[in-house]
Amino acid sequence: MNLLNDVKVSLKLSILIVIALLSMCIIGYTGYYYFQHSNEDLNSMYEDQLLPVALINENRSHLNKTNSAVLELMLTTDDKRDNELKKIIDERVKAFNDNLTELEKINLDEKSKTQLNEIKTVIVRYRNIRQPVIELALQNKNAEAYALYVSTVESLFDEVNNKCIELSESAEQVAASSEELTASAQQSAQAANQVAESISEVAVGAEKQVNAVNQTTAILEKITTSLQQVDTNTNLAAEKSTQAVEKSKIGSLSVIKAVNQMTKIE
Repeated sequence: MNLLNDVKVSLKLSILIVIALLSMCIIGYTGYYYFQHSNEDLNSMYEDQLLPVALINENRSHLNKTNSAVLELMLTTDDKRDNELKKIIDERVKAFNDNLTELEKINLDEKSKTQLNEIKTVIVRYRNIRQPVIELALQNKNAEAYALYVSTVESLFDEVNNKCIELSESAEQVAASSEELTASAQQSAQAANQVAESISEVAVGAEKQVNAVNQTTAILEKITTSLQQVDTNTNLAAEKSTQAVEKSKIGSLSVIKAVNQMTKIE
């Protein structure tokens, strides 16, 4: 009966291990899914939120560098330096336009799209008004160029710069929200991993219990075998004792007969 109970316990523990392993597989897959989802969120956050912030900030740098070149252009009368500054302006304008093209390809929210369109509109006005200033500066008419810059260009430069700042802040807010969502997904994945680790520990503990039950069963089987041997030996000893008693009885009768005969002879 005890052996039967031990077998039942071992079977139950084995079933528990199988269930724990299946649960661990399910939890592991869930963790893997969350990790994949987090990775996709990170890529999406970079492409749709962080990349716009980087491009906008680069454009702010291009804008300021261009404005610095225009101001220096109105100060110098060296033709070589004028050409160098003109080259810098052209390069920064191209880089600014390339970034705008990249921004148009990104999946921006409606607010950011509106701000981007506003930047595109005002940058065209800014460049159109700035162009006469550059032409006057290249002709070394620096005083006229500076007067025109102060009266018309400077305010538009500030407007473009401010709109770039507004778009950058909007993109950073969206990126921060996406980062929070990604962090939540990562926390869910970590929780899934912790549950999987707990199930693994339970499975290991259950396996140890099965091994202990198996060892106990083996010991009980040995004890049972020993008891059976003792029982067999006891039965043999009882038989020998019975035989010895019978022989003793026979011996006693023989002695009595011998005594009787000796009495008769006497």
